[in-house]
Amino acid sequence: MGGDRGEQFKELCAYYGAAMYFAQVLEHGIANALMYLDLIPKTKARYTPAEHDTFFEGQFAKTLGNLIKSLRAVANLPADLEAALLQSKERRAYLAHHFFREATDDMHLGKYEKLLAQLEEHRAFFQDTDTKLQGFVKPVMVRYGFTEAWLERAVREYSQHIRHGL
Repeated sequence: MGGDRGEQFKELCAYYGAAMYFAQVLEHGIANALMYLDLIPKTKARYTPAEHDTFFEGQFAKTLGNLIKSLRAVANLPADLEAALLQSKERRAYLAHHFFREATDDMHLGKYEKLLAQLEEHRAFFQDTDTKLQGFVKPVMVRYGFTEAWLERAVREYSQHIRHGL
C-alpha cells in the first residue's frame, strides 16, 4: 500500500471503528432498557448490587439478536423501533462478517469515498436507532424516578469517581 493508500486505509478503519462503536452503544442501550423494563419490575426496584451486576453480565454475554429477543419479550415495541433494531442486527452482522471482504475490490480501485459514505451511513443508523430506543424507554425511566436531573448527577458522580481513582 502506497502512502496515500495507507492513509486512506487508516481513515477507512477509523470509520469502521466508529460504526462498530455505535453498534456497541446500541447494544449497551438495549441492556440499559432491559434494566428498566425487566430487572426493576421483577424486583420491584429492590435489587442488590450483586443482582444488578449479574443482570448486566448476563445481558452483555448476549448477541445483539438475543438482546433484541429479550427486549421484545418484556415490551411491546413500536413497529418502527422493532424494524430499526432488526435492521441494526443485520447491519452489525454485515460489518463484522462481510464488510472488508466485500470492500476489497473498491479498496483496490481506490474508491475509498464510497466506502467511507457506507460506513458513515451505518454509524448514523445505529445512532438513530439508539435515539429511538432511548425515546421509547424514557417514560419508563421517569416513572421509576430516573429523571434528567438524576442522570446528570449520576454522570457527574461517575466522572469524579473515575478521575479520583477506582
